[in-house]
Amino acid sequence: MMIQDDEHDPTDDTNDYIHHNPTTHHPRRRYRLPLCIAAAQSFQWSEPKQQLLQKILKANMAAIEVTDSSSGLEPFMLAAVGLDSDFEAVYRLLVEYPVAATVC
Repeated sequence: MMIQDDEHDPTDDTNDYIHHNPTTHHPRRRYRLPLCIAAAQSFQWSEPKQQLLQKILKANMAAIEVTDSSSGLEPFMLAAVGLDSDFEAVYRLLVEYPVAATVC
């Protein structure tokens, strides 16, 4: 099924990630910040079509300073874990908040 630009796909969580309201509860996310969710799910930094990780970070730059409530890891650490991890995402997240590496 093709979705036209003016139609909303109810299965698409893109806007939920980018326009996060911390006061709203979404049962699948357990109050985790969208940046932490995206990093943990190995979102690619330079994926040509979406670049969601960049958009999420740009929408909430303060999230880079927050340790993930679920795992206790920094966002760059979440991005580094797993077989599908994106090294560019790890690097870019560290560039945005280098202090995170000294916390280790």
